Amino acid sequence: YYRRRDGTSTATPDCIHQMMRPLREAAADCYADALDWMALVEHIQQELANTGKLARKTINDRIADMRTMLKWATKRRYVPASALAGAQAVDHLKPGRSPAYETEPVKPVDYEVIETVGAHAGPVLQTMIWTQLFCGCRPGELVIMRPCDISFEDEIWKYEPSRHKTEYLNKRRVVYL
Repeated sequence: YYRRRDGTSTATPDCIHQMMRPLREAAADCYADALDWMALVEHIQQELANTGKLARKTINDRIADMRTMLKWATKRRYVPASALAGAQAVDHLKPGRSPAYETEPVKPVDYEVIETVGAHAGPVLQTMIWTQLFCGCRPGELVIMRPCDISFEDEIWKYEPSRHKTEYLNKRRVVYL
């Protein structure tokens, strides 16, 4: 299910595998219909927060993945509907209200760093760096750029990547060059 149109896997299966580890550790000896799912999810949430190894957003993402897994299992009647209801009742960790640390916002690279790195890069990499800076495309879109994906018809060229981050939503991605 978690595959791109070209057949390659997304990162979602790895995220689900990581999320399942604390679930297996906390409930390995219990049947699904005997678990207090709300208490279990809250326990896992707090355990992940108390380790100090994961950011609050990562923990919230893992709990959301757990809910997705429980929704899938509920539809197939592997777990009772109460499991999903219990997991959905657990609130996300709020900023500043849990032991989990907060991540710093991602900031753009300083222009001086770009100039320094660009001066030591080869011509192809240097062109890629400056292209990404000026058009704002994602690195993955840049490395798959081909002339057949670029429309030269207008004054402003348009690049439509053959695959991109939101293609599964049937969204069109246009990068103006």
